Amino acid sequence: MWTTARLLLASVLLASLGCATGQAGAPSEVPADVSGVWSGTITIASNSVLRCCGALSGAAQIELAQDGKSVSGSLDAPGLQGNITAFVNGATVGGYLSYRAGMSAGSGRFDATVAGNEMVVKILDSKLILSRVR
Repeated sequence: MWTTARLLLASVLLASLGCATGQAGAPSEVPADVSGVWSGTITIASNSVLRCCGALSGAAQIELAQDGKSVSGSLDAPGLQGNITAFVNGATVGGYLSYRAGMSAGSGRFDATVAGNEMVVKILDSKLILSRVR
């Protein structure tokens, strides 16, 4: 009987050790460097809230400043201007875009992935494909 109880206790202790492999509040991934000017194209969906307000597909530019994981910057595209506030975690950038399109204004999610000098951004229902300007 004692042997069974000891084996059960040992099993529970070993199993609980497997659950505690990560440190609580462990640091996230090292943020990618996204600072600088990024240039490329924006494709605005035909039914996009941005299109109905005057924004068009075409050339786009984003300028970003980075302080550790915090990112701020601006977006300039045909009929669309905005301010970006986001955070970087590894190669992922997530935050918000406050925009002006024609006589309208609003805000929406800003989500991007970075691979070296290339960035793909999704804002609202639109997509930007950008390259870092050197």
